[in-house]
Amino acid sequence: MKADETAAERVPGLDVDSTLVEAEAQHKRGQLDSASEIYQSILNSDPNNADACYGLGTILAQQQDFQASYDYLKQAISLQPDTPEFLVNLAMTLENLARPSEAAESYRSAINLAAGDTEIFSRAGTRLVALGFGHNVLEYLQHFDTSIPEIALLKSRSESAIGNWAGATASLQAIVKLNPENRALWKELATAAARLRDYQLAISAFQHYLFLGEENAEDLLAFADLLFMAREIEKARQLISRLQNMIPDNAQLQLLQAKCLRLQGDYESARQHVLAAVELSPDSGVAWQLRLESEPDNLRNSLADQCLEIANRPSTSVRNQTLLQLTAGKALEMSGEYQQAFSCYYNGNEVHKLQLVSEHKSYKANDIEQFSEKMVELFSEYKACSEDLDSQPIFIVGMPRSGTTLIERILAEHDGVTAGGENEAMEFIAARYYWNLEQGNQSPPQQLNAENLQQLQEQYWIRTNLSPRIVTDKMPHNFRHVGLIKLVFPAAPIIYIRRDPRDICLSIYSRMFPDGHSYACDLEALAHFSHHCTKLMNYWQKLLADQLLVIDFEELIANPEAVSQRLAEHCNLTWNPNCLDFHLNLAPSYTFSEIQVRRPINNEGLGRWKNYEKELSPLIIALRKYGEID
Repeated sequence: MKADETAAERVPGLDVDSTLVEAEAQHKRGQLDSASEIYQSILNSDPNNADACYGLGTILAQQQDFQASYDYLKQAISLQPDTPEFLVNLAMTLENLARPSEAAESYRSAINLAAGDTEIFSRAGTRLVALGFGHNVLEYLQHFDTSIPEIALLKSRSESAIGNWAGATASLQAIVKLNPENRALWKELATAAARLRDYQLAISAFQHYLFLGEENAEDLLAFADLLFMAREIEKARQLISRLQNMIPDNAQLQLLQAKCLRLQGDYESARQHVLAAVELSPDSGVAWQLRLESEPDNLRNSLADQCLEIANRPSTSVRNQTLLQLTAGKALEMSGEYQQAFSCYYNGNEVHKLQLVSEHKSYKANDIEQFSEKMVELFSEYKACSEDLDSQPIFIVGMPRSGTTLIERILAEHDGVTAGGENEAMEFIAARYYWNLEQGNQSPPQQLNAENLQQLQEQYWIRTNLSPRIVTDKMPHNFRHVGLIKLVFPAAPIIYIRRDPRDICLSIYSRMFPDGHSYACDLEALAHFSHHCTKLMNYWQKLLADQLLVIDFEELIANPEAVSQRLAEHCNLTWNPNCLDFHLNLAPSYTFSEIQVRRPINNEGLGRWKNYEKELSPLIIALRKYGEID
């Protein structure tokens, strides 16, 4: 007898049950090789032992041999098809074999078989959400107790996965009241609230999270980033100052420092931090994107080559692949290499589009059209109201990249006007209002009374973090909420900025936009969304008449003085002839247009699409189909 023979091989007439117990004990202790030998010896004696197939398949998955793991787990299920644990482990193996649809089906089967088992549902449901099947999990949640913290977390993540950040936030707010000491719940609430742009709630929740645990640099850095997003810049800087001593060689910290310095207009210091971030994290797409904006002209082609080399590395994440391709494209465009530039834009957007498909977040034209129809139905009439204009915001709406920042900068040079930037407040209020309306917890627009409207107005100013005054709100997507805006702020001036849709769509296509802009990486989707904007704005124009001012970007560039006078008159302002010197104002800008607003009005962006007329033919055909261009 060999010294290294297993117990199973030494015992004549193998006692399978006790041998399985031994194998499972060694497996739990992490003795994978010896456990594997015992499972194999059981199969030598009894090839149809489902538990041994399951145990061996699980070990092979832990050892990264996923194909062999799949074979054994599949055999275990064929022998014992009604065991949820078998299906969960098979699904995890299928994920590693890049077979997500089959994995999701296996997770669903496990949940169905588990019949209310919280542990199985939590494991399988979490993976279903990660695979983009949050809607399935929400259906299953009807049969589970959502007061259990693990289930509550899963519910919020499912809501988040389908884009219902209002629902996710509401679910978490309810559960943290029942579990105030659960640190994970507070962090989840902070994340959901931030995605909803409810920064006050996000900051408060994150502070609770920090209070309940030991302080560490990773959490403080995440909090500093949240403060920056919430435009609490001074608080963010103070935290960054502390972190400089804790994690001086952290790429994310370097980038956050650079962003703060850019807001101050200190571009040279910002560049040094960007270079440090690239050195610390060479595959950071954000770092390379910021680096390009300060790179000397003669180094742009070299930068493009470096970005493409990093983008093509197998280890580079999908997000960084996209950013690096788009950055390379911009560098090549600045050098006049238009064909190569567009190739990079296309490749970057295709990577992004595939990611959205895998996450079930692709552009859904039907949803967009249904939303427009819903707005027309909800806001079918408008009655003018004479309110004090001094307490009304100035809303600047339209497609992203249409010129909203330029309009804001001109207006902000007038006495009494504060630039509010891309304010998330109305988007938050609208999302919460429409969600509550669907839940039956809010009245339709025509039935909102003065108290309801006052509450919505107060919520806006609280989330704007400014006292009621003349403040601009240049969130482009507010074009979707013009009806609600005029209910909440009846006297608010609304300015609709239009621009050649070919220039708009190209500008969007050449940048990576965040979640919520799924149209941005597809030319057909861009044309459809542009049409959606035009169609809805045409309706608001018809409904509101002279309550809404339409400005053409091209006319503004050609005749800025006359157009700026019309702007001032529409907003009941005394025209300031120096308003066109906005580029001398170093006030912060939080958008992609940050660099452009530091320069005088120019026509450099006009007709940019003509450099790509051939490559943009699918877009041009689609825009003609929708009647956006002749």
